[in-house]
Amino acid sequence: MQVLFRPGTGGLIDDLPSDQFRPALRDPRALLWVDLDVSEDGARARELLRDVFHFHPLAVEDALGEIDHPRLNDFGEYLFLVVCAVDDEAVTDPVGLAIFLGPHYLITCHAGMPSAVQALLSRAREDERILAGGAARLLCDLLRDIVSGFAVRIDHIERELERVEAAALGRPSPEVMRRAAMIRRAIVRWRPVLASQRDMVGGLIEEDHIVIPSGALPHLRDLLAHLGELVAGVAYLRDRVDGVMDLCLAMAVGRLAAWGSVWMVFSGVVLLSLLAAVMYAGGVPWGRWYGLLFGGTALIGVGYIVWRTRRGWRPRR
Repeated sequence: MQVLFRPGTGGLIDDLPSDQFRPALRDPRALLWVDLDVSEDGARARELLRDVFHFHPLAVEDALGEIDHPRLNDFGEYLFLVVCAVDDEAVTDPVGLAIFLGPHYLITCHAGMPSAVQALLSRAREDERILAGGAARLLCDLLRDIVSGFAVRIDHIERELERVEAAALGRPSPEVMRRAAMIRRAIVRWRPVLASQRDMVGGLIEEDHIVIPSGALPHLRDLLAHLGELVAGVAYLRDRVDGVMDLCLAMAVGRLAAWGSVWMVFSGVVLLSLLAAVMYAGGVPWGRWYGLLFGGTALIGVGYIVWRTRRGWRPRR
């Protein structure tokens, strides 16, 4: 558990004891941020959420359970939000983050430490003005870091997709198809998450929440516009990766067709050879016809193979 508390008189108190949480919030100008890692001590997190802050039991269970889809619930005096973030470049599945937002406090719950939360905690310890803007403004800063994390990962995916497209136009291989499939998996997973978070931010703006002051609305509108751009960008990337996969499949089918035609030529050569052997066994006199037969057949087969090799064994576009 990490705790940051800014009294109304200013300053910053790190690691405020939990028995002082409720008294500290009696100051209307104070701000308390409690970050809970449920993977370290789930029982302690449950006790704080249920007995100290008196949150709704269903919200507490959702915060401590499996978090996989963004949503927003208004409990009057506080909001319960679920958001998703991306961290490690090797992991495509977003990680869940539960947030309780009150007039003078922000409670974050997660399993593990999302990089967006850790980065904002570090900045807040160095600059107390981050907490001076209030709980809603702190929420906007956290959501902005989460959205920026998605934007960085989408840029990374787009650069990787450009390399995959270049490889597909050159000489596609199973490795190219595998990379394209991994990109598509990430895009398909992120698109509904980003769309849901866009709708959630829209709900923060459009609905009348007593814990969202008017000063936070411009920041939320900027987040809404950014999320809309990311949703559109992910849809565009999905169309591109689908095109790459279609191209790889078309090239694979073309190669199979090319090898099929080679097999047909080879089969023709074998059949003609068998015909010649039967003719020879039947006593047909040897003459120039045998040379023409074998030479012509070999010339056709070799010529076809050379022609296909020069074309790169690719289908016509």
